[in-house]
Amino acid sequence: MYFRRGGALKRSKVTLLQSKRLYPSNNTVQEEDKIDYEIGFARLADPESLQQSVAVQAEFQFDDSCRYGALMANSDQVKAIADYQKQNKTPVYYQFYNPWRIPFTQRIPLSQFKRPAGKLNLGIRVIPASNVHKLLARYVAGQKPTLAEVEALCPGAPYGWTLEHFVADLLLGCVEGSIFKDISEQRIQNLFYRRSGPISAAIAISIEAPE
Repeated sequence: MYFRRGGALKRSKVTLLQSKRLYPSNNTVQEEDKIDYEIGFARLADPESLQQSVAVQAEFQFDDSCRYGALMANSDQVKAIADYQKQNKTPVYYQFYNPWRIPFTQRIPLSQFKRPAGKLNLGIRVIPASNVHKLLARYVAGQKPTLAEVEALCPGAPYGWTLEHFVADLLLGCVEGSIFKDISEQRIQNLFYRRSGPISAAIAISIEAPE
């Protein structure tokens, strides 16, 4: 994120979000394997999903006992994130993908467009990785946190900060995120040019004010 005034760059910030989704309580989730990334575009020519009709209906149910299935205590990824924060002095945040509200039930594929019923009370939430890791440190290896267990990790923000609050109030308000002065900083070089794995999405935002 770049802040400019009268054309002059005044401040630069970076924020890292590690996305995790809430798994349903009544259905299995097919994870992507490392080989899917290694195969790359070739998977488009030979997708495994061709053997199953896209018209097959399935119902997914969510409540606060559901778990973040790809977030595991003592996993290599959790260790890597912790080491990255320590070595680069750059905070990482978990971006949790949740349903519209809980409890929530959805049958797919949809037969027609329909807005989710009821008031939004959940949705995407953001929690500092350090807070999440403190919770995971109390677990046995391989244990996965439930939605109910992450509810109190951000004081005053049940289940974490909403995405819009995180961006508009905390990131833009210079409460969260990491300020850097120059692209030549070693930790910024490490982030942008020395990654060992793919990044799902990268967004640059420039905000300019008049003199």
